[in-house]
Amino acid sequence: MGTVYRIGRTRRLLRWGPDGPEGPRPSDVNQHAPSRIHPVLDEHGTIHYEDDEG
Repeated sequence: MGTVYRIGRTRRLLRWGPDGPEGPRPSDVNQHAPSRIHPVLDEHGTIHYEDDEG
């Protein structure tokens, strides 16, 4: 019907203590690099999406 939906998942949890947010623990495992949330903009102002070739 002309509508496009994008579904994203997140697994991050912020632990907050009396001194503010807690840092990562030794048991925390990060298997993925941070994902890009904005498309790339080249020096000419052209937007390039991940699925663009070239």
